[in-house]
Amino acid sequence: MRENIFPRVVEQIHREFIFLKEAQQATKQDLTGESITVKMEIGKAVAIEAQAAHSGVFPDALETQYASATIPLARMLGTIEIPRELMLRATKNSLVQPLKRETLNAYWAFKQRLNGNFLRDTSMALGVVQSFSASTADTVTLYGPDGCRFLHPGQVVDFKRAGEDVTNGVDATVIAITGENTFTINITGTLKDGDVMTLKDSYGNGAQGLGDIIGTGTFQGIEGASNYYWQANVDTNSGTKREFKPKDLKNLLTKAARRRGQTPTLMIAAPEVADAAAWVLMGQRLISNEANKWEGFWPKVEWEGHTIIVEPDMPANTLYGVNKQDLLFGYLGSGLINLVDVGGTQHLGIDSSTSRRKNTLVMYFDSYPQLAAIARCGHFKYGDVYGLDDSGAAYDDYGGIAVQ
Repeated sequence: MRENIFPRVVEQIHREFIFLKEAQQATKQDLTGESITVKMEIGKAVAIEAQAAHSGVFPDALETQYASATIPLARMLGTIEIPRELMLRATKNSLVQPLKRETLNAYWAFKQRLNGNFLRDTSMALGVVQSFSASTADTVTLYGPDGCRFLHPGQVVDFKRAGEDVTNGVDATVIAITGENTFTINITGTLKDGDVMTLKDSYGNGAQGLGDIIGTGTFQGIEGASNYYWQANVDTNSGTKREFKPKDLKNLLTKAARRRGQTPTLMIAAPEVADAAAWVLMGQRLISNEANKWEGFWPKVEWEGHTIIVEPDMPANTLYGVNKQDLLFGYLGSGLINLVDVGGTQHLGIDSSTSRRKNTLVMYFDSYPQLAAIARCGHFKYGDVYGLDDSGAAYDDYGGIAVQ
């Protein structure tokens, strides 16, 4: 299994997990046991004086301000289970197919969850409740677009309100995904607008993500409120959605470059924000090299030499600007995702109610990653940007923003 199937599965993941791939290219950090140690730059200080006399003395030296933090690794565990009956019914050649398929699905789901985690924060939120309708099978509506992206039937989830368990709203199993933003579940509690949904027992246990790094509050033990150098550049329009405006993005890029001394090296956007950017800028195509050909829509948007990369796992209505050299990434084990081998990679399942062996084949996966930052002031967040079809958006039907 370890030598013949798992390596091929890793190679055959057909979907690019864009930021996860970028994170793995960040500076690797040595690990100490179960943590990652980070030396952070929280302020520059150079002693320079302009003195009139040629007999002047050099100023007393100052030091750049640093701080260190030791951050525990996140722990993500997974299990797949296959009826052993398939082994008896299938031929030797066909036997590999269900095993390979389940392994492929498990590896894909692991990478998607890690990708989503690194783009968000330690909360490990799967979605945020917009509305709840109690019935024989309760219907939950999440904020979208694509609110149910990380959900699958059979998943066990918890709901949190202000960081605490919703009464009778934990350890619940997803019944069915009924729409882009709706699913059914059975709980005896009542959910409210703003409740956060996570995988069972996962709340607050995720790795650090861009949602933590690109902020202004306390991060990695350093308080941002009293240290401007430790604040990222954030424009969310005070939580009120608005149309994409080139001026807003330009201001953020300039501010990040001025504060850090270098322009962000990666711009990554939710699909609806990338679409909005291309739509607003559509009228500018005549001054670009695209003037001699016509396409119905720009396949990509470039800004100051950087392509705005579309990332389906991004938080909705958000665009990030990232200085990749200010990120650190580490994990335990031979790879980011490991196939657990303790006396073999495959085991017979155990019935939870009787503790007896089941006629199933079980395999386990684990991952122990962490993402950290050595500086924050060179990153930016452009949030609460309307998608083209968002209610209240004022985009023109033929490109640009409609005249008010």
